[in-house]
Amino acid sequence: SPGASAIRLHIGDYNLGQSSYLTLTSVADEAMQRLDAKTIPSSYNWSAAFIGDSVEVELHVGPGDTGIFVEIDKMRTPEILKQEGGSVAAICGTNDDRVPSFDSRVGRVSAGGAGGAYCTAWLISNGAVLTAGHCIPTAGDFVEFGVPPALANGIDLPASPLNQYPINLATVVNENAGVGMDWMVFGLNANTTTFRTAHNFQGYFRM
Repeated sequence: SPGASAIRLHIGDYNLGQSSYLTLTSVADEAMQRLDAKTIPSSYNWSAAFIGDSVEVELHVGPGDTGIFVEIDKMRTPEILKQEGGSVAAICGTNDDRVPSFDSRVGRVSAGGAGGAYCTAWLISNGAVLTAGHCIPTAGDFVEFGVPPALANGIDLPASPLNQYPINLATVVNENAGVGMDWMVFGLNANTTTFRTAHNFQGYFRM
């Protein structure tokens, strides 16, 4: 997608057998994700978000596996989402007095994938994530940590694929009834490449 600042791929039909797998590598910074028959469903068939406009896709066929294939059927970029009616919401007023945060336990809920809507996420001690109740996730949304600064033109960039964790939609519990009643908790699936959980790697707030 020439000129895109970030990109995600969606996997349609596939057969990866017992030991075959897929690697996705950003052409821009060589960030890599590994996916197989077990981890593709955990991310609802969406890849990680990668910086740049191109991703190299490699299919590795395992010994004894036959009929192996993967279909990439669509993609997301911030530019595509904007064309589909997305917009940038400003909450800072005329004076943006925010400062960068570097707490490893605080992440960004990326709803809509690369360049979608964002909410702040806190890892809490029961193994869940706490965020606002109006940040309703959909299939393929994730929480990311170590997010890099946005570009000078305001375009956001994704974190490393190794720091992205798919949201487990089956665990979402929320209330979205205005100020004071706007909360959500949910669990995260493990990272598809490292198999580590966010809580074990990032830490969490004790409540």
